[in-house]
Parts: sequence; structure tokens; C-alpha cells
Amino acid sequence: MNFLKLQVILAAVVSIGMTSGVFAQDYNKQKKLLQNPELLRQLQNSGENIGQADLGSGVPSAENPVYQNTDNLLQQEEIIVEPNKRGETANSVVENYFKILTGDDLSMFGSDEFSQGQDNNILFFNTFGRDYKLAPGDVLQINLRGFLELDEVHKVSRNGTVTLPSLPPINVVGITTEDVERKVLELLTLGDASAAAYVSLDTGRLVAVQISGGVASPRTVAIPAYTPLSRVLAYVGGVSDAGSLRNINLISNDGFSQQIDFYDFLKNPLGGADPVISENSRIFVGDIGGTVAATGFVLRPGIYELPAGQNKIKVKTVMKLSATNLTPPGSVLEILYFDQNGLASSRKATLDGEVHTGEALNLRFINTRNTNVISVQGAVVEPYEVSTIKSLSLSDLLKGGTVFKREAELSLAVIYGSGFEPYVIDINEAFSSTARLRKTAPAAPGFEIQENSTIYILTRAEYKNFIDSGGKQLIEMSNNQRTISDQPTGLGRQADIKKPVDPDQEAALSNLLTAKKVSIHLDGELNVVLAPNTKAIGEPKLTSLATGFDVYPLYIGFNRYNEKTRAWSYLQLKAADLFDSDHDVIFKKNDQLNFYSTEFINQLGNEIVSNDDTLELAETVNLSDGRSNTSIEDAFSATDQGVNTLLKSARNVFGAVDRPGAYPIAGSATLSEILSVAGGTVDGADLTKINLMKYKVENGRLLAGSNLNVNVLDEDPALILLEGQYTVMVPFLINDASSGTISLSGEVLQPGDYIFSRSETLQEVIERAGGLSQTAYPLGVVLSREAVKEQQREANKLLASEVEASVLQLSQSDVAGAKNQVQAILGFAERLRDQEVTGRLTVNVLISDPSAPIFLEDGDKFYVPKRPSYVSVIGSVQKETMASYSSNKTFPDYIAAAGGLNPGADKKSIYVLLPNGESLKATKDLVVPPGAVVVVPPKTDKLSILGLTDIISRVMGNIATSILAINNVN
Repeated sequence: MNFLKLQVILAAVVSIGMTSGVFAQDYNKQKKLLQNPELLRQLQNSGENIGQADLGSGVPSAENPVYQNTDNLLQQEEIIVEPNKRGETANSVVENYFKILTGDDLSMFGSDEFSQGQDNNILFFNTFGRDYKLAPGDVLQINLRGFLELDEVHKVSRNGTVTLPSLPPINVVGITTEDVERKVLELLTLGDASAAAYVSLDTGRLVAVQISGGVASPRTVAIPAYTPLSRVLAYVGGVSDAGSLRNINLISNDGFSQQIDFYDFLKNPLGGADPVISENSRIFVGDIGGTVAATGFVLRPGIYELPAGQNKIKVKTVMKLSATNLTPPGSVLEILYFDQNGLASSRKATLDGEVHTGEALNLRFINTRNTNVISVQGAVVEPYEVSTIKSLSLSDLLKGGTVFKREAELSLAVIYGSGFEPYVIDINEAFSSTARLRKTAPAAPGFEIQENSTIYILTRAEYKNFIDSGGKQLIEMSNNQRTISDQPTGLGRQADIKKPVDPDQEAALSNLLTAKKVSIHLDGELNVVLAPNTKAIGEPKLTSLATGFDVYPLYIGFNRYNEKTRAWSYLQLKAADLFDSDHDVIFKKNDQLNFYSTEFINQLGNEIVSNDDTLELAETVNLSDGRSNTSIEDAFSATDQGVNTLLKSARNVFGAVDRPGAYPIAGSATLSEILSVAGGTVDGADLTKINLMKYKVENGRLLAGSNLNVNVLDEDPALILLEGQYTVMVPFLINDASSGTISLSGEVLQPGDYIFSRSETLQEVIERAGGLSQTAYPLGVVLSREAVKEQQREANKLLASEVEASVLQLSQSDVAGAKNQVQAILGFAERLRDQEVTGRLTVNVLISDPSAPIFLEDGDKFYVPKRPSYVSVIGSVQKETMASYSSNKTFPDYIAAAGGLNPGADKKSIYVLLPNGESLKATKDLVVPPGAVVVVPPKTDKLSILGLTDIISRVMGNIATSILAINNVN
């Protein structure tokens, strides 16, 4: 894949080079030049015939040798390979030896110099100085001005010359570009005094370097001239385990030999002792010499090679090689070695002593702890200790707060140590209220931190996790977190400063906070943790919680533990009491505050008070006895011991308020506060007669006491103080003006919805609506009511069930003899069950009888139809129908229109249901009005044993009534 990419890139470069001068050392031309054993052979055998004629047979055919540069790589892609990066290898014999001796994994100093991958950019973009000596293979950029205009690149030929048009060959071997420029100018000015010449190096030549000896991959490589020795070694994998960094020989083409100590390059900040290779050369890396090691409390532990020919080295020289310029007081210098029996041993050493080959210098330093210190840990920029022989003020110890991290939670810090009981403080409070803390924290007189103690400042994350875990832990421990003792360490190595969480310390701090904290709960869940001795006034977290819009303000459970009596006391406060200077609330350790949300209190009140908003005296007694069995009790935290106290404090508020219910009240409260927590009064409340019922206890019984009505329009409810046991009842206004709404439709002059008063009748509302139209049919008016509709639906179901139950009492023989009648009756019963109901009331709007007024109910609907043109026929006829009306027709005519009676018809029981809901027995003289229903009941003579005649009449009547009302409306 790399070869394909390279071909594309090189092709593009060649295309560009054909139209413009090639940039010196262009990376796209020179990219990926790497070592190959065949390179030297190819460089020597490849060539070009520049100006050479074909001499014919008998003439030697070998091509003229060509001196290569990086341009030639474009035609020789096969020699381009990847860098020979030195891979990871196992420890060498020398490294294993010193590991056995010292117990540490030590690496050879300088070995990692060649472990990184080599960058081709670095190899091909060498810096050519002004002293660069030209030779065959170099390419020059020549620009001439004057009579001869020229901008060309010319390659130095194999004989060392450059030939320009109209000028004789110029020998450039061994001179610089400035020298060439001067020579060209001398030739030009002979015939052109205005001539100018500019010569620069376009492309450097390649030189062949043979690398052998103690290297990872001995080979011959082609490199640009003036490549540093260190880069060349990296391209053969660096020095091998058996090679020496201090005995490297560089032999030039002319036989000049130079010995290099690579330690001089590694230790020299200016990069000395790294010669550049300017011509064909050979590099030979000698075998590794004697070695020593440095370990223990040294800055750069490792294995160091001695200079060639030496077998010992000064101790102070080894210290310098390991970059160790500090010898801590109390440390011990020792030499580790193997004795004659091969056993590891040691001897003391001094800086002027010597370390022999195969020995290791160990600087042993034993860590000790200063007991006269104060340790500062947690949310500080860096944990630190302050040495002191006396107590320090908190401000001095914490540098006035400048040591804190931004995420420090200054409201909570734990102080612990030997000789005193641990305690928890609020740092902000400590900085501002030292005098008060001095009285409440005798363990720290003047609120100074004594020596040999530790202060731990929590982070906001630890504080939040402590809250979220219910006060159980500061940090969430995962399975992959380990203690310091679990971390692997080596002899003489410093421990990692950033240590993982120590679960033992974390648990100890959590336990201290749990035992000493002030806990504040909301609806039974831990919400805020404060330090003891914190003053309620001005505490930001407490203020934020207590003044929240969703926090109930009239009751806070305050539980305090008395260490002398070992008992809890359960107090009640209002939110305002916490911040009242008269109360001056200062918290003690283990104090518990229980806040409740308005939603929680509303749920509590809904479960205590019955749905009809009436107060049962027995319910109040249960509250006073604390025997409530409501599910609210399950919502309290296990740490809240004041459930009964809260329930005993509940006072009922009901009537015309937004949220009727039971509301706990701590102590006394004004009527204004009580109405406010109940959501305030609603529209329609009678504010002139708010009833306050007080209760009293006599002889173990709760009795009604005084009963007072308050007009809050005249009296300020904020000045009415309520104490003890009481209930508050806000009555609704007596509404005589608006009792409901009736909908008028149909043939009314002004149809619509009308509000009616309590005493207003239907006729009066019709009159307000303009009366009936000329086309109205008063006999067929329909007044429907939802309550009646539901009654009709239930009555129809019961009546149908009664018919079905009666039929089931018949014997098989009775059923067989009256099969047709049974089927007819059951059919009408099923029809009745599914019949749509209208809730119609029978009314006569033509007659206004003051003795029998038609009063209305909210939701009534009144419909006035037009005069109908039909008469309905239902029951035991051939086909139920709606026959056209005629004043000349009698009921037999309408029955005939329905196909006549069927065999099961009861001729004697036929009746007519008038449009207004009244019914009349059918006779020949009966006038059947339009919209009426002719009802033909079925025979029941064969079922007389059941007495169904009356029931069937009711069934048919109900069906006819529904049909009549539906027809009228439709």
C-alpha cells in the first residue's frame, strides 16, 4: 500500500520537475529512503550515458559509473523500504544481571535513544552549511544574468565538472557554491561586464555508509551527505545489547578514523560529539565495555557503561551520571556486589570511593515521619504538612483560604488526631466567629489547631455523595479501586503522589461525619449537612432550603440528643424561627432538622381529612393520641423520630380554600399563615364568616370549645393568633343568583344557554328567551336531565332483568305452549336494555300553574320541536313504522299502515303515547295528534301465571317514551 502511494507522489513530483526547478532536498522526491544491502551495488552499477556515442562491437560495453543523489530514487523505487525501527526486546544479559543484584528493573543508559521510529523528514532535510564541499552527484541551481540569460539545474559530472552553454567546463570538486559562483562570474565578465551569477545547491548527493559491529541490523545504507551519526545509527535499529555507546569508530573514504564516545552526545546540551557524514564512510560499533549500575534514591536509576579500557569509576562520577546532586541527610551510600560465592553483598561507600565493573551504587534513604506536624488534606491545591511545636490558628494554617481548590466545600471539615475527640467545623463560620467557637470547641482553645492533628476539607463532590448516600460514604468505591498497599512498587522508587482512594480512611471520615454532623432532611431524605456550632442565621444552605417556594414553612421537626440523659427531645419550629435573632439557634452535634415539602404536607392532609371536607371528632382524637395508620408514615426517614409529634400538630382547614386538609402547625400561627399554606381562599368564599372552632380537653375527653366567626374584611387575619387545638372552616357564599345553566334549543326565539336563579321556573326562562316561535309544537317539548337519564338507564336494566328472571321460572311444558309469547317478551326486554335514554321529564309549557312550578337543575336541556307530520307505530305489528299524519285518521288507520297486527298482539291493551309523554287508551273516538306513538303490547294470556301483564306494559311504555323523545328531538 505504501509503495502504491509513493508511486503516485513521485509521479507528481516528476511532472512538476519537468516545468520548474526542483526544490533542494524535496521530501516528495526523497521520501522513505531507507537502508538496503543491495543499495551500494545498485549505486555502483547504475549509470547514464551522457554525451556517449555507440562505439560499436569490440568496445567495452560497461556503462560509465554515475554518482547518485536523491533524484535517482525516482527511478529506483525498489530500494525504498520502511525505517528499521528497533522493536521491543527482552532484557539483555547485563540488565538481567543487575536486576538480580539490585532487585530493580534497570535499563542501559542511552538505549532508548534509538527506540523511537525515525522520521524521514529529518533524514532528507539536512542543513547544508556554507562550507559544504561539492562532489560528483550534487545538483546545482545556476541563474545567469547579462548577455547570457540562464536558469537551469546542472548535475556535477563523474569527473567533477559542470558544463554551461558557451562556457568551458568548470571543475567544482572540493569547493563551495560561493567558489563556483566566483569562477562562473570570472568567465562571464571576460565578455560581459554587466554579467551576474547566482549558484546554490539544489539537491545533495548520496553517500554510502557501511555500518557493522555491535548494531541491531548491520548493513550498508545510502544517506544524504552531512547526515549526523546519531540518525544513521537509528536506521539500523541502534546499538545492540552487545554494542558499545562509548566506542564507535567512524572511518572516512580517505582512511581518516575518528573514535566517538556517544555519552558525550547524550550528556552535552549542545549536542556535541555527533559528527556529520559528508562522504562514503564506514561505521564500526565496538563491543560493550565494563558496566556499573545506580539505584535507590537516585534521580536516574540505570546501567552505565565505563569508558573504553576502564574497569572502575568514581562514586561521585556515577552520581553525576545518574543526575543525583542531592544526598539527603541520614541517607547511606553503599556498593552492592556479588562475593566470591555468588551471594549478593554490600559495603559502605563514600563520594570519593570507587565502583568496579559489575557493581551497583545504591543510595539508601529511609522515610521517617515528623510527629510535630499539622496535616492538611482533602480539597486543597496540594496536600501539605506544617511542622510546628505549638498550636496554629486556622487562618494561619490555611493561609487565609488561599490553599483551597475551587471545588472545596468550606461548610464542612473534619479535624482529628491523638489526644482529643474529633470534631467537625464550618470553615467559613470559623473564620468569622472565632469567639463563639472558642466557647463551644474546648479541644481547640482560641480555635487553634493543635500539633499532630489532621484537618480534612471535603470537596463538593464528596459532600454531594455523602448527601446522596444518606450520610454513609464520601466517595463511590468501584471494584477496580485499590488501596495504596495494593500498588506494585520497586525498591528505591518513589510512590505515586496521586494516590487512589483509601477505603479505610474514607470509611473513618464518613463515620466521624455521621457521629458529629448536623443533619437536615427534606421529606425524610438527607438534604444538607452542617457542622456543629453553626449558627442558623446567615447559613446559606439552610437559608436556601428553608426559603424554598416548595418547602412547608409552618412546621419543622427539630430533634436534639441530650448526652447526659441519653434521650432525644422532639421540638417544633417554624421556618421563620430559625432565623429569628430572639431564638439565636446554634446547632449542636447530632441535631436533626426535618423539613417537609408542601406536596408532602398536602398528601398528608388528604389522607387524614375525609373526602367530604367534614371533620370527624374521632379523627381528631386519633391525631392527638398519635395513632394514625395512614400510609404517609411510611414516607418518613428511619432517622426521623418525630412522626407522632408531627401528626399531633396537625390542624384541619377545610371549606372554600384551594387545598383543604390537615396542616401541622408548630406552636402558634396567625390565621393569615394558615390560610396561606392551604392555598388561600377560592372565589365564592364568604370572608365575613370564617369559622374558628376551638377544642378543649376535659376528663380525658376532647370537647368542642368556643366557636368564633371572623370577618377578615374588617379584621387583619395576620393579627389573629391561633393556639392549641382548633379547626378553620371557610364557608362558601350562599348563591341564590346563579344555581346553574339550562340550554334552550329548537323553536325558541332566542335559543342558547341561560343562567337561572334558585327560584326561577322553566316558564320564566322561556319568557326571558323571547317565548316560543309560531312553528313551535308545545305538545312535543323535551326537557331532559342528566340525573333522570341515569335513573331511566338503571330502571330499564332492572325491568329487563325482571322480565328475563320471570320467564326463567316457567317449566319446559309451559314454555313449549307459549313459545311465541315468550320470544316476543324476551325480544322487547332485550330491546329495552339497549334502548337509548333521554332523561325526559313530562312537562306542559302551555299551562303555567303557580301551584306546580317546574324548577330547574344545572345542566338541564330544553328542546322545542316543530309540528311533526308523522305518527309512530311500535310493538306487536307486522312492521314498526312512522306513518304520515292526517287529521282524518284513527289509530286503526295507523296500525294498518304498519301492516296490521301480528298474531301475538293484545288488541285490548293498545294505547297511544301523546307527544308530551302522557298516555291514553286507544278508542275509536280518540284523536291521535301528530308525533304520538301507537303502542301495541304483546299477548301474555298464556303467561298469566307469572303476572307479566303490568311488567310488559311498563316495558312497552319505556320503549315508547324513549322513541317519542328521540323522534321529537330529531
